[in-house]
Amino acid sequence: MDVLPDFAHRRRRNRLLSIAASFAGALSRSLWSGEIFSVYVYLLTGSSTRVGVLMGLRGIAQLTLTLPFGWLADVGRRESALRIGAALGALGAALVSLAAHLESVPLLCVSQLVWGAHWAAANPSADALFADSIDAGGRSVWFTTKYQMIQLAGIVGPTLSILVFAAQGDEWRKPLCVLVLDIGCVVALVPCVLLLLLKDVRTHPRGLRTPLLDAPSAKPLAVAPFVPAHAPDAKRCCDGALLLAPALVLMYDVISALSSGLVIKFFPIFFVKDLGLSPVHVCALGIFAMATVAAFGWVATALAARAGRVQAAFGLRLGGILSFVVMAALASAHAPVFVVIAAYLLRMGLINCTFGLTKSIIHDVVPPSQRARYASVDSINAATWAGSAALGGLLIDKYGMVATFYVTAFFSALALVPIWTARRLVPAETPDAGPALLVA
Repeated sequence: MDVLPDFAHRRRRNRLLSIAASFAGALSRSLWSGEIFSVYVYLLTGSSTRVGVLMGLRGIAQLTLTLPFGWLADVGRRESALRIGAALGALGAALVSLAAHLESVPLLCVSQLVWGAHWAAANPSADALFADSIDAGGRSVWFTTKYQMIQLAGIVGPTLSILVFAAQGDEWRKPLCVLVLDIGCVVALVPCVLLLLLKDVRTHPRGLRTPLLDAPSAKPLAVAPFVPAHAPDAKRCCDGALLLAPALVLMYDVISALSSGLVIKFFPIFFVKDLGLSPVHVCALGIFAMATVAAFGWVATALAARAGRVQAAFGLRLGGILSFVVMAALASAHAPVFVVIAAYLLRMGLINCTFGLTKSIIHDVVPPSQRARYASVDSINAATWAGSAALGGLLIDKYGMVATFYVTAFFSALALVPIWTARRLVPAETPDAGPALLVA
C-alpha cells in the first residue's frame, strides 16, 4: 500500500484540526478571558491594577516556560509538548471556574499561572506543526485564514454573552459574569482534545524529505536568495547563527505586544466607566471589533500580494496607531460616544489584521528543525502582552485611561522601526492553492 496519500492526508488533517483548535480556543478565551473577565475582576477588587496583575502572572508563566517547551518540541516530537499543554488547559479551565464561584482572588492568580504554562506548551508546538503541514509559498494565506477564524470565534463568544445578559436584565452583576466564565471553561476542553489529535509530520513515512523540507525556506539559516545582492552582509548576525529578517519581525511583534498589553484588557473597563456602556453594548462592541479585524485581514492579504508582506504590515499598523491617537483625543474632548467607538473599531481592525503576515514570514525564513523554537520566541508576544498589562493597570490607576492611551500609541510607533528595516530581507511568496485546500 502506498503511504504517500496517507501522509498527504495527515498533513491536510493537521491543517484542519489546527484551525478548529484555534477557533475553539479563541471561543473559550472570548468567554472566560474576554471583556467579562476584566469587568468581573474589577467588580471583585475595584482595582485596575489587580486586573493587570492577574494578566502579569499569566505572562510570567508563559515567558518562563515557552522557550523550554519550544526546545522540547524541536528536539523531540511535537506531540509531547501538545499533550502537556492539553492537560494544563483542562486544569486551568477547572481552576478559573472554581475561583469564580468562590470569589477567590488567590485562586484566580493560580489559574492564570496554569493558563500561562498551557500557552507556553501548546502554542509554539501547534504553530510549528501547522507550518510543517503547509507547502512553502502558501503560509501567509493559511496563517491569515487561521487568524480570521480566531476573529470569528471572537464574534461567537460575545454573542453568547449577550444572550446571557439580555435574558437577565443587562446589568453588571457578578453571578452573571460567573455564568459566562463557566460556559467558557467548558468550551475550553474542546481545543484540549483537538490538540491530542495533531500528529508530527517532519518525518516522511518513506524516510524521504517532505515537500516542505525541500522548499527554499527550509535551507540552512544563511539563505543567500533571501537577501538582496547589494546587501550580502545583512542576511545574518551572530556569525550566521540567526537570520536578521525573523529577528526584526520578532522584535516588531514583541514591541507591539508590549505596547498593546498596556491597554487591551482595560478597554472593557473604559467602556463601562468612561462611556457608560451596558453588558450587552460592551459585548456587541466586541463582536464589531472582531468582525472589523477579520475584514481587514482580507485587506492585509490582498495588500501583501501587491505591495509585499512587510510593506502591508507597516502601512496598516501605522494607520492603526494614528486611529488610536484620534480615539484618545476624542475621548479626552468628551466627543459623542459613537464617534469614539468608530475610532476604536478602526484602530482594532488596522492594528490587529497583520499577525497572519508576520507569522508567515517567520515560518518561511527559518528551517523546519527550528520552527518551534522560533514560534516560542514569537509566543513571547502573548507573555509580554500579559506582563505589560500589570504596568498598564498601575498607569491607569495613577494617571487615567486616556493618558495611558497616548503612552501606548508612542510605544506602538517604536515597533515600526524594525519591521520597516526588514522590508528588503523578506522574500516574496510563490502562489499555492490557498484556502481551497480547506475543503480538500
